Amino acid sequence: MLGRNRTYASDDGKTRNDSEPGPEKFFHLQAGSRWWKWIKGELEMIKIKQLKFSHLVSLVMVLFLVNLAVDAAAYKTKSNKQNRVRVDVRPVQLLPGKSAKFEIRMNTHSGDLSQDLVAVCTLKDNSGREYHPTSWDGSPPGGHHRSGVLEFSELGEGAESITLVIREVANVPERVFNWSIER
Repeated sequence: MLGRNRTYASDDGKTRNDSEPGPEKFFHLQAGSRWWKWIKGELEMIKIKQLKFSHLVSLVMVLFLVNLAVDAAAYKTKSNKQNRVRVDVRPVQLLPGKSAKFEIRMNTHSGDLSQDLVAVCTLKDNSGREYHPTSWDGSPPGGHHRSGVLEFSELGEGAESITLVIREVANVPERVFNWSIER
């Protein structure tokens, strides 16, 4: 059949005959044959699967980056500077039903930052519930500069605002930081 000089419309939209090279000659298949249709269909499915997977990966990455940007921008850093110690606090995660996390930075050029932050911090919500820290992932007590993430137990479902209290840093009875929970 390939030896005949037949004219047909090829897949690239041009009219060809069997004596002219075209994409179909590579496979030694005649356009319109069931084998050609099967191969063409399989190639289209591969393209669609790749397209769907690449779109899915792109969508997931965009959503992840948007989520990071929203989380980072949703809560502003609040600062307190008393007795020559500056304490900066920014919520990293504030979602009812999930653990609350705060990035804390403390800086001084006089004295020593030797407080155990798990022992001197308390979190309260608008309903009066009190939460205690479960962990500190950061620099150890001592020195002039400390930073890390303080994590609390899960926030209650009805929490709309929170207050973080840090006690007895540089002889300041309480440093108070407030945020409304973004939903």
